[in-house]
Amino acid sequence: MRSSKIERLIIIKLERYFKVKVEKQFKLQGKYYDFKFGNNLVELDGVYYHRTPKQLYNDRLKDTIAERFGYKIHRIKMAISDSDAIITANLKLLNEIFKG
Repeated sequence: MRSSKIERLIIIKLERYFKVKVEKQFKLQGKYYDFKFGNNLVELDGVYYHRTPKQLYNDRLKDTIAERFGYKIHRIKMAISDSDAIITANLKLLNEIFKG
């Protein structure tokens, strides 16, 4: 699976800003997560795609699997038009992950 442009930008910023190694497209119990670092799994949820009942069910299932295996799941809602401004804002959110 390929990472989206937004995912690649956030991963680059995470690795540079937080000095963590990010594993892209992490697979757990047959489900793929956008990326993993430490015991954190991050999903970038496009607001268009992640609004259908089927996708919402799949998201809840992935959250349950992640938690069952001891991971913290972080979902970041994004619009297709989001760019550096939203990435910067979300880095602040990710900063809280490292403090917590």
